[in-house]
Amino acid sequence: MTIPSSPNYKNDVGRLVTDRFAFQKHITGTDFRHDANQIDLLPTITIDGNIINTVQQAVNALAIVTSPPIIPDATLTQKGIIQLSGDIGGISTSVLVTRLQGKPVSTVTPINGDVLTWESASSSWTPKPAISAFSAAGDLSGNNTLQQVVGVTGSSGSLRISCNVLNFILSLNPVISQTTTSLGDAADFTIVAQSTTAAIRDGGNLILSGGDGGGGGARGGVQLKMGAGEVCMLQLAEMSTDRKILSLLYNNDLQNVDMPNNTGDMVMYVRDTATPPTTGNPLNGTIVYSLGGQLWVKQQDGNNFSVGSIPNPSIWGPSEGQTYTYRATVTSPVGDAIVAFSYLLDDNCSTRVDTIFVGKGEGSIDSAQFNLSAGYVREGGSPVSIGTVTSSDPRATAGASGWIVPSFLISGNTLYVYTGGSSSIKIDWLVIVQLSIVKE
Repeated sequence: MTIPSSPNYKNDVGRLVTDRFAFQKHITGTDFRHDANQIDLLPTITIDGNIINTVQQAVNALAIVTSPPIIPDATLTQKGIIQLSGDIGGISTSVLVTRLQGKPVSTVTPINGDVLTWESASSSWTPKPAISAFSAAGDLSGNNTLQQVVGVTGSSGSLRISCNVLNFILSLNPVISQTTTSLGDAADFTIVAQSTTAAIRDGGNLILSGGDGGGGGARGGVQLKMGAGEVCMLQLAEMSTDRKILSLLYNNDLQNVDMPNNTGDMVMYVRDTATPPTTGNPLNGTIVYSLGGQLWVKQQDGNNFSVGSIPNPSIWGPSEGQTYTYRATVTSPVGDAIVAFSYLLDDNCSTRVDTIFVGKGEGSIDSAQFNLSAGYVREGGSPVSIGTVTSSDPRATAGASGWIVPSFLISGNTLYVYTGGSSSIKIDWLVIVQLSIVKE
């Protein structure tokens, strides 16, 4: 082969230009090496997301892909491969949670509805039937879906209520009561209206209000009761829309038979006493009561008198000298006389009694009239009569001439004034008693 002595290429012809000896080695294969970073790839390729331009880059990229780096086990300070220890175990293809927060999980097979529950007996998280997350206790009773308020405890013995109205349904009879106890006396139950500490402000009113009024009996009342038997003592009643009454009662409500339609509006009613104050005297006050439909007053000095039509009541004069007048209408039964008046004769005093009796037989023209006088004195003992009982100006119809004559009787320290009587008819009496009393 003849080798030209000058280059044998032209531009853009693509002929190989090299040293003859180098080319010869290439042909014979005795020296077949090239720099990999000088061998371009056309077209380029992409390995692991990177664009590769030369053979050297391709070899390096393939080495990384086919031989990944060794990852160490994870430590407290270094990231790495997680170890199957602590709360997890098993193998890489089947990891198990064997603990929760370092506490073992039981291998007991759960059933439908079970939840993991800490069981102290086995010191493990164990499948157990679900327990309601809410349990009513304290001031609540019931279950996790329905509760009832059975107490209101408050904090430090005090309860603050923010609502304006406590509203009870109509089907209930609400009762607010203090818990009963057998240990000693019960504590007071106090309801206090709003108070104020400001000098120019007033406290609030305590208001107890019944419902609206209506017909058919007492409506919208306010009752004050006493004792376990709930004995009604005081009642504000609205018998109808035009009859509002304050009443002092005992054990029964105010009824229309007590206060019928013609008894007025804005009035006070006092029921007859169950036990008149015949013994014992009030201190630092008086007793007001009703007896036989009449209003009576008993004073601290023991005097009883009715408050009514003239001349009742009538007590005149200072305590050391008084005139006391009493008026009553009574009916004596057939064949008997009755007590029309009684009076406790005070010690250390002298008393004159002047009494007028006017009697008329029921359904008869028979009538009789009597004036009786007597005197008594007490000084550290029982009453002593002053003279005898005198009768002045007695008069009677023919049919009344045989009537029992009125009389006085002393029993203990009490003076009793008796009406007359008839063996055949009832007698209606007007009795007027005047006592003239002088004390030391």
